[in-house]
Amino acid sequence: MAMAGLRRLAPLAALLGLLLASCGTAAPPGATHQAAKPASGAQAACSPASITAGFCLVSKPDLYCCSAAYTGWSHIYAGATVDVRGRAPLFPSGKPEAKDVFIVNPSGRRMLLPVDAHGAFSRRVRFSVPGVYRIGLVASGPGTPWSGPGIRGIPFEVAYRAVAPAGATLGELFPAARSTYRGIVVLAAPVDQASSWRVRFLDAQGRPAARAAIEVAGRRIRTDAAGYATLTYQAGPRYALDELYPGLFVQTYSRVAIAQGALTGLPRYAQGLGPAAVRVLTVRGEELVDVQDFLLYGVADIFQGSPAGVAYDAQAASLTIVPVGGRLDTRTGVFRAAQGDGRPAARLRLHPVVAGDQVYLPLPDLARILNLFAWARPEPDGSLLFSTFEVP
Repeated sequence: MAMAGLRRLAPLAALLGLLLASCGTAAPPGATHQAAKPASGAQAACSPASITAGFCLVSKPDLYCCSAAYTGWSHIYAGATVDVRGRAPLFPSGKPEAKDVFIVNPSGRRMLLPVDAHGAFSRRVRFSVPGVYRIGLVASGPGTPWSGPGIRGIPFEVAYRAVAPAGATLGELFPAARSTYRGIVVLAAPVDQASSWRVRFLDAQGRPAARAAIEVAGRRIRTDAAGYATLTYQAGPRYALDELYPGLFVQTYSRVAIAQGALTGLPRYAQGLGPAAVRVLTVRGEELVDVQDFLLYGVADIFQGSPAGVAYDAQAASLTIVPVGGRLDTRTGVFRAAQGDGRPAARLRLHPVVAGDQVYLPLPDLARILNLFAWARPEPDGSLLFSTFEVP
């Protein structure tokens, strides 16, 4: 059912950049129409993908057009009835460029949503079966000055709702991930290992998708009478965020620990960058990790092994972490970072140790910094669970 097999996703920062860059493109070639605006009284914003296609959609389906890295999907479950609403583009004269909006279901049947004289459209649509649908515009006449994706139709998927077993999701492992991944289910899998889960699939009314044939990561499987299916995933040596099924993803994590004076558990590729291993310092029986080493070679998606991203100034007694706008005062142990999104600046009290030109922190302190831009959780055994995005 999936539009592609296993989608590997780029880091969130890169994802947002791609999305904004591509969804902010100009209107289709030859377009002289007025920009489509939300239907009167509509509170929701136009979906970026519908704007790119030349019209405005203010309801579900949630469209995603601009990057294969986007974790978006329609957010419509099989069996749901949706009031599909929006506005078609207008000619300079004020006449709509489209006479109808069409939706094509997986079997090829076409439904039309009439466009009124002001360009608005609205109709209740039942998405009775899962699969790939298309939504687009029917031109009002031969004078329509463009033939972009809105004319061809934008694909979107309707799917069953995936229910993960207890304890299996990234949000349960790292609570901070819950706010990042709203509206989708993200399973957690250890790096470089095989994982499996018993996932249940339900329709929009909460009924089991009994004995349903579904496509998971490019492989066709069938649910049992209660809607359950066993999903398997082989994680590679890198951090990854992969799509298994519409609205269902998996993200990998590692367990980092200090053993015999060396850091273990980083993905193999990270340990092979720069120094042979992240440096560890023992002070009065406590083992500390080199902050610069860990960030440069253990969080490669953000820092890319560039020393300019993490810089220690001995004269100013400060460690600057450029990508997150953070600064650690190594004399006072105070770390400050601007968090953006209207959140107050972070202020952490840490316990740094400086040796030569390197700054070291205990793993729990390092976790507090990592949680500003990734996910980390200190464990009772002294290890650190850690997950971050990685460029595919």
